[in-house]
Amino acid sequence: AVVSTQSTWKAVVSTQSTWDFILMVKQFQWYPADEKKRAVRTKKVTSAKLRSSIVPGSVLILLSGRFRGKRVVCLKQLASGLLLVTGPHKVNGVPIKRVN
Repeated sequence: AVVSTQSTWKAVVSTQSTWDFILMVKQFQWYPADEKKRAVRTKKVTSAKLRSSIVPGSVLILLSGRFRGKRVVCLKQLASGLLLVTGPHKVNGVPIKRVN
């Protein structure tokens, strides 16, 4: 069992108008004698849901970053949820990129 105490100092004025400090100890906090194991919290990895209108081959317009305003072609959605897009590079200078 784990026992923890918390103590604080309390200022008290004595009879001769001097300050005395008394150590005030709070009650013990008792815990169960058997250590209970908690379930491990894990995050479920799911890829972001994609709009139904975004399919491989559709033309998108980038809204942020160095290539903002450029039209790109969607290649596929990666497992992390990002989109793989390309310019193509010979057409408008946008390389194969991962975008959010």
